[in-house]
Amino acid sequence: MNRKSLFLVSCLGIVALFALVTPSSALIGNCYCYTGEQTGQNWGMGATCTDANNDLRAHLLAEARAWCTPDPVCSFVVNYTTSCWQPTPTTWQADGFGTFGCKICDGGIIP
Repeated sequence: MNRKSLFLVSCLGIVALFALVTPSSALIGNCYCYTGEQTGQNWGMGATCTDANNDLRAHLLAEARAWCTPDPVCSFVVNYTTSCWQPTPTTWQADGFGTFGCKICDGGIIP
């Protein structure tokens, strides 16, 4: 292999390596996901544990969306502080908070 070919192969390898590495706040075009935000503590209720978890997620995601507006939420995780439990024989409850990020584009101001 001549020097020119070796140089080109090396450059391609370096480009491929950089393509695999992603920063902690992911770049998406001219946008990035500004993470590290947190909702307040909340709870969800339902007829089943799944319903309670879904209700909790809906409450927390609504709070995250309100915080990020007009930008969209780009990451979201429910952090359970209490697993499903039954406050009454026919009702399940889940407690927790959300961690999230807002998608900031084109020089948006970080809150």
